[in-house]
Amino acid sequence: MKVKCPFSTLCKYCDNYYSNICCLYKTYSESDFKTCKKIGLCPNLNLCQTATNGNLIRMSLFNKIIPDLEDVKSIRYNVKKPFESFNIRFIPRVDIFGENSKNQINIIKKLGIDTIAISLNRIISNKEEIIIKSGFKSNLHDKLDFDGNILLQTNIPDCYCIKIMENAKEYINDLNILKPNIITTFDANFYLDQPLFATSIQTVNILKSNLLISNINIPQIFLIPPAPEPFFKSIFEVFMKSNHKTICIPLGEFTKSKNSYALKLIRYINQQKQIANKGFEVLLISKNPERKMIADCYSSHSWAKMKKKDDNTNNIKKMESNLKKCLKKAKTTESQKSLFDFIKKR
Repeated sequence: MKVKCPFSTLCKYCDNYYSNICCLYKTYSESDFKTCKKIGLCPNLNLCQTATNGNLIRMSLFNKIIPDLEDVKSIRYNVKKPFESFNIRFIPRVDIFGENSKNQINIIKKLGIDTIAISLNRIISNKEEIIIKSGFKSNLHDKLDFDGNILLQTNIPDCYCIKIMENAKEYINDLNILKPNIITTFDANFYLDQPLFATSIQTVNILKSNLLISNINIPQIFLIPPAPEPFFKSIFEVFMKSNHKTICIPLGEFTKSKNSYALKLIRYINQQKQIANKGFEVLLISKNPERKMIADCYSSHSWAKMKKKDDNTNNIKKMESNLKKCLKKAKTTESQKSLFDFIKKR
């Protein structure tokens, strides 16, 4: 059985010369594809990096098509309504289906929390021509019976990233129906081990797509996916030149497999925050408060994850206890952040 290369749509950027050296334009056998996925790296990654770094002959095709870092940095990006800041240091993400959702909302109301988050991944449709599931095409506040602020987080699977970017107008129409109080900008399918030219194309695509939603009336947070370092820093420069006041990074599974790299990115941002004239907040998505990863705000769903063997009463008690711990730890992280600021200024 043959498995089609997942990057075959990029063949239009290639010619016969590159098809002979770049594994992206070859068809994997099933065994090769499994090996590639298992080790988490493309077997011919070095070839790809060498080609895109300009060390091979006949680079004119790539030079004409692939944007470089300066192209990315030159993008000017402002939004109509940049989000200002959060009053809460931990934003619980909640379920939006059934009894779990009701229990979590009741706990949040009991604790007096005024801001929650939901994942776009939970309400996006798997039908090509429809963006949001028909059952959710209504005001999210009414759907969840919640009067506070709702943050719609857009860190979603790769196929949905592409779908939304290609259907920005329909997405905007749905946002006007859902009426979240805050949204994050577009996510994109970045991988640390993908060829650099693919990352370069995606970087420009995500910024151009953000421009399409820049004029909507919903306050926005600038999302930076954890891309390879040069591109991450380039997107960060675009953020710094924009009128955005809040930045977010979706971590999730990334921190489990690439924790040292995630730490490097967070430290870079905190260092830039110390020396820059621009004041901004940092929100870490899919992350509980952590001593190593100092940020202004965190958002996670892990407080609500329960073992199936527990009964509903125990689940509710544990969820409330977990949420209290997250809120308390977030406050502790705030004092750690102050210490971090003090050390940097000395």
